[in-house]
Formats: sequence, structure tokens, C-alpha cells
Amino acid sequence: MDSSFPRSLSVSPFKSETQSNMFQYCTDLFLPSQVHDQPVLFYEAQSYMVSISIHFRPLLDAMMACGATTLCSEVDWCRDFAVKKYISAIQGVRAGLANGSLVGTEDHLLATVMWLCLFENIRCDDPTKLNYHLQAMCTLLRLRTPMDRTNSAAPALAFERMCIESFIHHSATIMLVDSTKDLVCVVQQFVKKYEACFSGKSAPLTENYLDKLESLPVLGRPPNVLVILAQATKLALSDAPLSEASFKRSSDLEDAYSPGAVRKLLYLPLAILGSVLTSEQDVAMLREKLKVITESSNSNTVKHITEILEEVWLSQVGGSENFMMDGLGKLLRSANIGGPTSDS
Repeated sequence: MDSSFPRSLSVSPFKSETQSNMFQYCTDLFLPSQVHDQPVLFYEAQSYMVSISIHFRPLLDAMMACGATTLCSEVDWCRDFAVKKYISAIQGVRAGLANGSLVGTEDHLLATVMWLCLFENIRCDDPTKLNYHLQAMCTLLRLRTPMDRTNSAAPALAFERMCIESFIHHSATIMLVDSTKDLVCVVQQFVKKYEACFSGKSAPLTENYLDKLESLPVLGRPPNVLVILAQATKLALSDAPLSEASFKRSSDLEDAYSPGAVRKLLYLPLAILGSVLTSEQDVAMLREKLKVITESSNSNTVKHITEILEEVWLSQVGGSENFMMDGLGKLLRSANIGGPTSDS
């Protein structure tokens, strides 16, 4: 665990009730909304980050800036508040580097730059600023030595894991909107350098903690999946000129790649499988799987196919295997999955 962070601040680092409330909003509501399924690993990283933020003003400011910028559309004063805290965080980091109090390997410095990346990613108005902070984060990760997994506390290890995931996520984002940025090799280098973060190798950790390593709070998927996505994006955008809509497109692509969207892609194959089932037990199991997708989808097509499946099951569950193709045929015809057909 990082023991070098400054302790010059008083017990209460907040200068006003507004700052205190904003920090609480950021840690209790905003930060949990940025991760997948809010695993225990995330809460350990969060507790560590909060503990170092109250002793390092730039990190505190960067966190409050992120929280405030998400409220700009609802609260007028939040826009100015967010910008002031953002500028204050940058000035604090610059001052620390200039006077030598920061050397580049501190956890609180890495966390601050990570939050500055998040701030620019939320605003989505200038990719160059995100790239500036991403380069800084890259430099810090190069300077660091991966934490000793035999002696470091679980919250510190979880924090390091979250920082690596965050860098990979922001790298994939910047490559989506700027074909001149090629960070694929850099991401691969860091995945290899911090391999123990994802695998738990050479760490006498408990079985419970190793289970937590399977969850990816920021990425939501293995790092290599993001590397493949970044490579594909690089090829797709290599000849495409930048446009004003490019950065907005990155947000749309992220939404399309969300767990909910991926589940929708699985719906049709599962529906086709369901149309040939005749066992009540098999139908019950598949119905539960489809229910998860249906409840998270606003698609009328998904709901329509679900209704057709229920009709198919009503007529063929408990019947012989001769009913199997009838159910599939009804699904394809009623849902028009195969496209329009003509009677011969």
C-alpha cells in the first residue's frame, strides 16, 4: 500500500458543505454507476481511493469535478464548479511535480490523472484533452512497478487493477474517435506488465480473493477483447477523416457494446433453440434466460418474438419430437425472421 501520500491537510479537507456533498455524491452514486455489476473488488478499490483522496487535494478536486460535470444539465452552478475543480486539480499536480513533492510513482498521483481522464471522457467535447491526460497516465504506469502481490493489502491491489482497466478503457475510447492514435501496442505491453493484476499469478491470495479477480469492474470483459476491438477500430477508421460527430460516435459505440446490447445479440439464437424444445424443464430454464434479456430491452421485436415463443410452447411442450420443426417454422414465419416469402 502506498504510504507516501502527503498528510498536510486537516481532518476535514472540505472547505464548504457543497464540497462535502459533492464528494459524497461522487463516491456513493457516480462512481458505482461507472462499473459493471459493482463487484466486491470495486468497493475495495473505492475504499482505498477515498482514503488517499482526503490527503491529496488534487485528487479530491478531480473527483469532485467529475461528479459535478454529470450534474451540469440539472444544476446550473455545477458547470462552473466542475471547471474550477478540474483546473485546481491540474494546477496541484503541476505544482507537486515542479517542487519535487511528486516523483511519478505515487498512487494518489495515478488516481488523480485517472479521474482527469474520466472528466474529459464524460464531457466528450475535445478528444485532444483526453489524449493529453491519457499520455500522462501512460507515463505514470511505465514508471511504476507492479505492486507486490504477496505483501500488499487487497484494497491497494484492487485499486491498481482498476487503474489498469481504466487506462485500457480510455485507450480504446480515444482510438475510436482518432484514427491517428494507435495505442494497441501500448495496451498490450501494460496487459503483459500487469498480468498478475488479472491472473493472480505468484500471489498467495485466498481463494475468495482469486474469485474476485474474475470480475472486471471497469472493462466488464477481458482486456484482450478490448485489444481486439481497438485493432478492428483502427482498421475501420484508418482512411476515415475526423468529423465533429466522431467523438459522439464513441459514446454510441460504447453503449452498443454494453452488456445489455451483447445480451440482445444472443436473443435470436436462444429463441430459435427455444422453438424446438418439447421438454417442460428445458423450456423453464430457457424462459428464465430470455426473461433477463426481455426485461432489459425496450425492443418491440424482442417482445413480439417472446410472445410467439410462448404460443409455440403452449402447443408443443410435452409433445413428441415431431412437433419440433413445427415450432421453428411458426417462429420464423410469425417473426418474419427469414424475410418475406412468396407462396409457390
